[in-house]
Amino acid sequence: MAGTLHIFRRSVVNGEPHYQVNYTTVGNSYARVFESDAVLTDFLIETGALREDEINALWDLLAGSGHASLTDVEINETEASAFGLRQAPSDF
Repeated sequence: MAGTLHIFRRSVVNGEPHYQVNYTTVGNSYARVFESDAVLTDFLIETGALREDEINALWDLLAGSGHASLTDVEINETEASAFGLRQAPSDF
């Protein structure tokens, strides 16, 4: 089932920025924090969530505003935990 991917850059004192990823589908929410650009990029490639051109556009959004939201993203919910996503409480 397709969902929405929300990515937020989180500044870290004396270090690389971290990124929080929230993935929401109808009835479920998942979250994970990534400790570098490379780890986040690897995650997006491994999950098959985005194509290369979409990943490049995502980095442009993150560089400009520090956040990005993408709709119609497919991450298999049965494999979400294998990708390090943890299910979070959801109200919808």
